[in-house]
Amino acid sequence: MRLRFPSARRSAGPPGKTAVRSLRHRPRAGPAGVLLAVGLAAAGQLFPADASSQGRSPDDARFEPSGEGLPFDPTRYRDFDDYLRQTRERLERHKVYVNPGRTAMEFAAAMPFERAPAEGCPLAPSGRPGRGLLLLHGLADMPLAMRDLADAFAARCFLVRAMLLPGHGTRPGDLLDVRRGDWLAATRFGLTTLKQDADAVFAGGFSLGGLLSIHALLDDPAVRGAFVFSPALALERAWLVRQAVWLRHVLDWLDRDLPDDYARYEAMPVNATAETFLLTRELARSLERRSVAAPVFMAQSADDPVIDVAANRAWFETRFSHPDSRLVVYRQDPREGVDPGDARIRYANSLLPVQRIAGFSHQSIHIAPGNAHYGAEGDYRSCGRSSGESADVVARCLAAPHPWRGEVFGDNRAAVPDGEPLARLTYNPRFGELLDRIDDFIAANGL
Repeated sequence: MRLRFPSARRSAGPPGKTAVRSLRHRPRAGPAGVLLAVGLAAAGQLFPADASSQGRSPDDARFEPSGEGLPFDPTRYRDFDDYLRQTRERLERHKVYVNPGRTAMEFAAAMPFERAPAEGCPLAPSGRPGRGLLLLHGLADMPLAMRDLADAFAARCFLVRAMLLPGHGTRPGDLLDVRRGDWLAATRFGLTTLKQDADAVFAGGFSLGGLLSIHALLDDPAVRGAFVFSPALALERAWLVRQAVWLRHVLDWLDRDLPDDYARYEAMPVNATAETFLLTRELARSLERRSVAAPVFMAQSADDPVIDVAANRAWFETRFSHPDSRLVVYRQDPREGVDPGDARIRYANSLLPVQRIAGFSHQSIHIAPGNAHYGAEGDYRSCGRSSGESADVVARCLAAPHPWRGEVFGDNRAAVPDGEPLARLTYNPRFGELLDRIDDFIAANGL
């Protein structure tokens, strides 16, 4: 078998372009590669794999790179407004829709955006907003997932901008060619342009976006702090995920199932998993040499099967040195309050049977209950189709007026009464209290 290495996927054309590859001419994985892909998913890693899906719909446009937008070139954009304009035009050319009947909604989910500070917020002596926050979504997600945080921080007098990370928003095929350097370059661009319009800048995000935020904090002393939610500082079962670094040379996809959520990719290239792992490894090497001196607000669920919550906590306790950093841990335990060993850590109960909540998922921490898409009454319910549930189980979950909600992936699958349908929790029932903790953090640090 002739291996096709990632460097061969880049074009020699102008910045912002990549060569379009055809799935029909890519090498196929042997049995060992497919079994490892299945193992990555069975272990509860970033996205579920379905070996049977490897041969489906080879001509589907979702699985082809669009040929535009990579590598990320910040010199293409005059400022953030120009970035918004060019991103809109690129989405218009290349976005593949889940449901052609609701293109406006799906397009809006993918668009980066800005939220101005709320009316009445005072300006800094410079005449600009005093604080700016760059928000970064997770792997396979879209800026829609950042809207609730953006609104909350704008109400707290931040100028907020949400980026669309390279490889996202158009089609899963664009993650075949993305590199972690593209994500880091986009983060730097977002912060650089934010510095032009706000006095003090902060980084924040979910999962991959949280990982990028901590990288930014270490790389740029002008970044004053970070707000991270379920941050992928380390990955659960990293020993297995790291195999994606070589597996991507012989296998393109972990999953090519049809999507059921228009606001995120369901299909996942091995390459994107590999690049995420390599970012975590680079962060670990940085943290072994130096501490995070700036204040960090972090929140995560003890039931999260995607990130290594114990490693995250260990990094927080040993390398996040600011005395006013804060970590909120949601766990299935009614004993709430401050950790006796580290007053910077606070616990919140995630087992809420009256609300039929059986624990918090990786995806739930940063989303408000009123979110029109992911909220309690939103237009989307995650019932396990992508985690291998049977059609009958999925149908019962979708039909249930009030299913139990919790984590559905990995070893931390929520325990619910026998026969009761279970949906993945995609919002935080305690979102208001989370904002209270953020207010405490802001006040403690004089931000």
